[in-house]
Amino acid sequence: MTIPRMLPEGEIEIDLYPGSDNPVRIQSSRPLQISQLLTGKTVEQASDIIPLLFNVCAMAQSRASQLALCSALDQGNDPIRETARDILVLIENAREHLLRLSLDWPILYAVQGKAISVAEIMPLLADTTRALFTDHKPFALHAPVLFEAGKLISILDKLTRLVSDQILGMDTEQWLDIRDHDDFLNWVDRADTIPAEAIRFVIRQQWTGLGQTNIPSLPRVSRARLLPQLDQNFCTTPNWKDQCCETSCFTRQRAHPLIQGVEQHHGHGLLARMVARLVELALIPAMIRARSDAPEAPWTDVAFADRGLAQVETARGRLLHYAEVDQDSIRRYHIIAPTEWNFHPRGLIQQSLGALVKQSPQPLEPAARCLINSIDPCVGYQLRVH
Repeated sequence: MTIPRMLPEGEIEIDLYPGSDNPVRIQSSRPLQISQLLTGKTVEQASDIIPLLFNVCAMAQSRASQLALCSALDQGNDPIRETARDILVLIENAREHLLRLSLDWPILYAVQGKAISVAEIMPLLADTTRALFTDHKPFALHAPVLFEAGKLISILDKLTRLVSDQILGMDTEQWLDIRDHDDFLNWVDRADTIPAEAIRFVIRQQWTGLGQTNIPSLPRVSRARLLPQLDQNFCTTPNWKDQCCETSCFTRQRAHPLIQGVEQHHGHGLLARMVARLVELALIPAMIRARSDAPEAPWTDVAFADRGLAQVETARGRLLHYAEVDQDSIRRYHIIAPTEWNFHPRGLIQQSLGALVKQSPQPLEPAARCLINSIDPCVGYQLRVH
């Protein structure tokens, strides 16, 4: 079998036209021909190919593919192995949030504070893989699981210290207990970390409410309701019940009391999205501990012969993989990434930037880049202000 090289990532093109009746135009050159690469391949071959195709969120892509293929084959799942795979996705989500905070926020928000240690962030995923599996292919159909609890606890302790010391500047659980808006502002004023300094910048610029929209959150939808929708148009420009939807860490964490407090005072714009990233990052170690304490197979609904659909929450939102299998050969395959929802030509980013243009922050381009980063495409983008 010839393994294809990683697909070119493509990019999102964003054009702003202040003063126009249509102030935002979104175009994507993201490659969506994954079905052509996998059609005719065996399930085992697909398990080898998928990790090589994606540079961003590779663990989540592999996890979604493995779940979809196993569902299509109607194969049972070992709870310990499935729990270990879910933990890898959560660690990857934490790494993605940390990288955005360490690499993007200092530039976007003119932060002068101490840097976050990328050298501590990068080994997290590889260390976790070695602690949970005996080889480097954790998403092979029958990957041998190791699950060394002591090593996993050590990794989680390291992640918790990293978040407490370098992101929040205080104990994670105490930070998550902040409910009062004045207490939140006290943390923003006192903390000597990149996120706190970035939020101080946003407050000074009066950008806290930038980009508010009425886009609904993508609901949890069963396979029975999703499968009839899965044609090429849906996969490239998805909508649900004729509505564009949002899927992000903001929609996942919006019910958290701290985010609700921020929304009450500042709306559901830029600041609320920034805080949602911090809340989710702070919650991930506890989520992993809870998952490892109660191993279970992933949730599934009504089985469909030879068809499998998986939904996996990545750092940027919900990822869908769909597979049709004829015996052991893949007949049809689709991937719908969070970017297809959030950067839909009439979706979240289009409406958020449209609201931003109407608010006319000065200067417009830096504010637009902060908002785009808070929604976070999984590929690069070009922004042009006309």
